Amino acid sequence: AERSGVGSVTATLDGNKLPLTGSYSGLLGTPTGAHLFAGSAPGVRGPKVADLTVSPAVNGTVGGSVTLKRAQLAAWQKGGLYVEIDSPDAPDGDLWGWLWAPAD
Repeated sequence: AERSGVGSVTATLDGNKLPLTGSYSGLLGTPTGAHLFAGSAPGVRGPKVADLTVSPAVNGTVGGSVTLKRAQLAAWQKGGLYVEIDSPDAPDGDLWGWLWAPAD
């Protein structure tokens, strides 16, 4: 499937809670959903952690707040968490973005 668009997400870990806020533009189609996933490393896909809220438009916002479990916290530290926005033209992800934990 094709992928399109650009976007950014800010996430700041507070204990095991991860609030996320972001925006995107230029998707192939109206989003059908947005999700947080946990891969084992940057660029590696993994299982869904949580659903996120996404605007019903090709340009919009995405966000949510997720309580992470131990394995998901480890994925955060390794750069394995990512946001995926799906659309009918790209059900496996119109736009993906990996989250990077700040360096200590």
